[in-house]
Formats: sequence, structure tokens, C-alpha cells
Amino acid sequence: MYVHYPKTKVITPCPQPWARGRFAAPPKRLRAGCNGGMLGGPSTFNGTLFSPNFPNAYFNNIDCRYQINAPAGHYIGLSFDPFFLQDKNDFVSVYDGPEIDEAKLIQKFNATSPTTQCQGPSNQMTLWFHTDHANVDIGWYAKWVAKRVLSPINQSGPSGVLTSPNYPNHYDSFTNQLYTVKVNPRSRVRARVVDFDTEENYDNLLIYEGMVQEPQFLVANLSGTRGVKWDHTFAGDSFSMKFISDRADQRKGWRMSWTQV
Repeated sequence: MYVHYPKTKVITPCPQPWARGRFAAPPKRLRAGCNGGMLGGPSTFNGTLFSPNFPNAYFNNIDCRYQINAPAGHYIGLSFDPFFLQDKNDFVSVYDGPEIDEAKLIQKFNATSPTTQCQGPSNQMTLWFHTDHANVDIGWYAKWVAKRVLSPINQSGPSGVLTSPNYPNHYDSFTNQLYTVKVNPRSRVRARVVDFDTEENYDNLLIYEGMVQEPQFLVANLSGTRGVKWDHTFAGDSFSMKFISDRADQRKGWRMSWTQV
């Protein structure tokens, strides 16, 4: 499952000279070109990348490719700040793996995108920066970080307790933790949140009926403090959850109890 954040977030403005509107089109003496290539490596856990000519305006009619490689056993979190493109025709598409493959598109960012960050499921990520023939802006600056793949937390039996990573201390940025619970066959399972505090709209606990984490099985999407009084009895003998967080503002997280009924 590809993780993205379909929501609006206010990014603290960067200091000058990255402020929008300060830079005109690049001087004609500069030759339009790309600055992409291979980034990271088997022992590299973070890095940066940016649009051609940043922090000055990027060029028209370019297609630049950036391939990020992180150590095995890790996935990649990516965030842009700042991110200024002109119109919807200039965009950055992010893909899982080493190729530009629409079947593995994680997220496409343009001037109207409500978010400027995403996660990929593997240790390889490819960015494609495309611009058209008209209008430019200062472009973008991005940071990436390799996060260790967390083993799923699987529980079974008559009852148990689940928590966010590090609870009651703050969870990490770009967390991606999977949970599964299964009780005796022909029984049902009840789950109840007893404490919940995450960054609202950005750090989410997704709860699913059964063991498959697909949209059609989604029961609840808890964020902020909306989950404090959540209490639910599932139709079957199992449920699963995924907790995801973004780059900024980590909090203490949540605690949930479950029992067979």
C-alpha cells in the first residue's frame, strides 16, 4: 500500500532568498538542463535534492529524473519545503522503485497539491520533474529520509492492548506501523480507544475489518483527538490497523484495548 497525505498543511516560510516572487526567469546565459541522477546508497540514510537552478527559477521544457536508493530493510519518507511550481502543467511525480511506472505512482505534486510530502513502501524511489513551455517559479527543495521497516505487531487470544510506537512518549516522524488482532473463530472482537493524541489530519490510525488493508474494509480513520471515545465491535473475529505519521509535530500517540466478545 502506498502511503500519502491528502490534506492541506501550512509550511513555515523559508528565509530569504527562497521567498516566492523574488526570482525572475533564469538569465539567458544559463543553459537549461537537469541536475538529476542517482542519490543515496546502501549506507546512506538521508539526503536532499532540488529543482534545476534552485533557488532561482527552474527552466522550461525539461524532464528531470531523480532516483533515491536507501539501505535494504528501509522505506523512504519525502518532504518538499519550499514547493513552488507554475500551473498544473509543471509537476513532480513520485514512484516506488527505480523506474517511471504509472502503476507504481505514489503521488503527483503540482501547484495545487494540498500536501508536499509522502512515503514509499520500499527502499527505492524515483522522482520525475516535468515543466512545459510557459511560466516558471523558484521550484522546490526536498529532503528524504530512510526509515527502518517495522515488523507487524500481531496479537491473538481473548484480550490485549495495542499502542503507537514509543507510547506514551512521542512517536517518530514518517512512522508506518501495521497491527493485526485475531480472536477465537466464530467469536467477535471489540476494540476501545482509551487514550488518543496525534497531529490532527496528518497522523492517522486507519482501522480495517479483517486482515486486508484496503479502502473497502476501512472502518475508521482516527486523527487528532477524535479517537478518544472510539468504541467498536467488529463483524468478525479479526481486525487490522495501520498507523502513519508525517514529517512534523510528533505527539504521544494512542492506546487501545481489545477483547473477545
